[in-house]
Amino acid sequence: MKLSENDIQTIDRYLKDKGIGYWDIRLEMTDHIACEMESKNGSYDFHTLFMHVLDRLGWKNDLKSFEQRRLRSINKTVRKKYVSNFVGLFTNIKTLIVVGFFVFAYYLLFQNFSSKVFSIISLMLFGLPILYFTIHYAYMSIKFKKSGYLLYGYFYIIFSMLMSNLLYQLPRPDGVFEVTENVRQSIIFFTTIFNVLFIYSGIKIYLETTKKYRNLQDKLAV
Repeated sequence: MKLSENDIQTIDRYLKDKGIGYWDIRLEMTDHIACEMESKNGSYDFHTLFMHVLDRLGWKNDLKSFEQRRLRSINKTVRKKYVSNFVGLFTNIKTLIVVGFFVFAYYLLFQNFSSKVFSIISLMLFGLPILYFTIHYAYMSIKFKKSGYLLYGYFYIIFSMLMSNLLYQLPRPDGVFEVTENVRQSIIFFTTIFNVLFIYSGIKIYLETTKKYRNLQDKLAV
């Protein structure tokens, strides 16, 4: 059975009305349903075949719980890729050279500039990427509504910053943990390297995901 663009939109609207609010999960489900329906040879009534496929897939009732399970699965997949991307920075000779060059250049900055300049540049190193992708994620969320993959892709961009934020805030000459300015700058040095590398790993996932689901959306729009 060959489905029309209107048929595809009908499937999408049905899933949306049943509570599938994440557009990429909805696109995956729509694509799967459409492929199942189009694999059937012969002449079928669209609605009858659609309900049959939904029932066979176990998607006829309680789709919201399926969405929650899929979100957990997406988080697991993205987290695994996030760690893999980070480890890959040290197992590939090309990326290892780039990481080494970055650390060396950052070390020269640490050694040769004032603490104020060093702190400002350190803030820019992780702050500007986070700011850019926060704006991009907001734009994508408005344009396409909620996205499971982009949600976790964005989360892992900011994850390391959330985890290490206290290392920037608490150790200060007059802070909760009193340390000298030299010690504080050393903490910033190592924490920023940690953040930049993990942020890069998150950005890589985010960009791959954006491309993948734009292609899927284009495919379903044909």
